[in-house]
Amino acid sequence: MRVDKKYFAKIEKTLYIVETVEILAESEREAEDIMRDGGGVLIDTDIQDEEIDRRWIDSSEPIEDWDMLPDVEDLERIVNREVEKLKEYENGQT
Repeated sequence: MRVDKKYFAKIEKTLYIVETVEILAESEREAEDIMRDGGGVLIDTDIQDEEIDRRWIDSSEPIEDWDMLPDVEDLERIVNREVEKLKEYENGQT
């Protein structure tokens, strides 16, 4: 009998991106200083390259299908209800 598990994988990536930043300044030197300090408004990001560094299975857990099944008490109520319906049907036929 096959018993599946749920597996969780991790993928470590390196992204090479080019960002376009809008900077308001009086001179190019001032703009470079603001850029180095992380200032400005990001207006576009372009992914140039993506490299997968590592992949691995991190963890797993059993799939609990039985949680979706009705309890014994629920099954008893369902059977009893259907038996009552059958009795009513049979009484209506005679």
